[in-house]
Amino acid sequence: MLSTRQVMALTSKTARTASFPSSINHVMAPMVAASDYPFRCLLRQHGVDLCFTQMMHAKNLVNDKQFRKTHLDLLEFLPSPPPPLLLPQQERFLQGSRILLTPDDERTKFTRGPLIAQLAGHDVDAVVQAAAVLMESSQGQLTGIDLNLGCPQHIARKGHYGAFIMEDDPQRVYDILTALSTYMAESYPQTMVSAKIRLPLDDSTLAERIPRLIQTGISFLTIHGRTLHENKTKVRACHVDRMTKAIQTARAVQPDFPVIANGGIETYDDVIAIQQQTDATAVMSSEALLETPNVFMSSSSSSKAPPQVIFQQQFQFAHDYLDWCTRYPPLPGVLGNHGSLCICRGHLFKFLHRYLQEHPDLRDALGSPKLTTCVQLRDIVDTLQSRYDDDTVWSVLSSQPNASWYRRHRDALERVHTRRGGATPIAVQALLSVPEKKALLRTRIAKLQQQNKEKAMSSSSSSVL
Repeated sequence: MLSTRQVMALTSKTARTASFPSSINHVMAPMVAASDYPFRCLLRQHGVDLCFTQMMHAKNLVNDKQFRKTHLDLLEFLPSPPPPLLLPQQERFLQGSRILLTPDDERTKFTRGPLIAQLAGHDVDAVVQAAAVLMESSQGQLTGIDLNLGCPQHIARKGHYGAFIMEDDPQRVYDILTALSTYMAESYPQTMVSAKIRLPLDDSTLAERIPRLIQTGISFLTIHGRTLHENKTKVRACHVDRMTKAIQTARAVQPDFPVIANGGIETYDDVIAIQQQTDATAVMSSEALLETPNVFMSSSSSSKAPPQVIFQQQFQFAHDYLDWCTRYPPLPGVLGNHGSLCICRGHLFKFLHRYLQEHPDLRDALGSPKLTTCVQLRDIVDTLQSRYDDDTVWSVLSSQPNASWYRRHRDALERVHTRRGGATPIAVQALLSVPEKKALLRTRIAKLQQQNKEKAMSSSSSSVL
């Protein structure tokens, strides 16, 4: 364990961490209660090159042994992933199940692969100590450690992390990343350090922020093409133009600096388009992968595919994921006595969203608090599948493109227009509360005053000369 003095000394140094692998093009985003090990295995089965864990609070990871037991599923780095020592929540989930994925199954090759653990925190010491815990837990083999600077949820505001610490206290962010990068470069030089951010509200802040982040020594940056205020039902179209500007800004600092583009991915065509338009090093997806784990494969079925093809694809995802869960039941996280089941159920709701909407009795059954086992979940999936045949699949609402889980909020979306000159997007301004609008106005006024002051000083200097 590092002393606080040792950690703080790291903030005065700068060291470049490990390089981003050129083989990585397709990336899974960190998702709370959805980045579980069996789901990561399923994603590797369908073309994902790099996975992230869910966000973990640095202080909890350092101080809470039970938190580590219920969250650390770094099974990718065990010598040969055996059936793990199960927690009570996992044992309950597996009651009555047969293990359908045996060691000689060809799918077992997907149990391994690059993995980045994501941390959340606002304390330099806690983040570095948490990194040490992660490296010890992975036998020093973890691919990378990422700092969450993009979470827009209220809990992140309350905990002073995610997108809120990036907006409110950027200097603290730079100190954390500098210390983390230095520690990893000195202790685990093969492991990357990265940060995941959202677009700031204006382009002048973007121009200041990107270089400062790179200067901390991070290996790469992930940019989500939406702002802090574009969240949940307020999500708007991804700002591809501003994401492109952010990547160009990074490349102006370091021509080959790796940047991952995140946001606006629904189909494989979107993957290609985003990478070409932004010149990103790789592309990250979250919500699309939750419904369509093969979105990074050219063979993936788009919303325009025949209904029978989509039907077979979605139920195959559900069955494959349940197979993975019988071998490696999800850790429960913070979801209580039936946390393993809750995580598995959450994935099934997304895979089968369009069909569950047509059968509310089975939707309610899947959501029932009386469910306790994987066997019960599989029975519901089988029953749902049996209610369709080749004729009905064509004629029902689930065959429509907008029936997908990804498009569940699409009717409420509006196109985002931006003002010229790097101003805050108009649609984003409409989402701000009155105090937030006032704070944004104060920031603009302060910047204008500083610019005028600099102009005056420059003019004065010219007069003296």
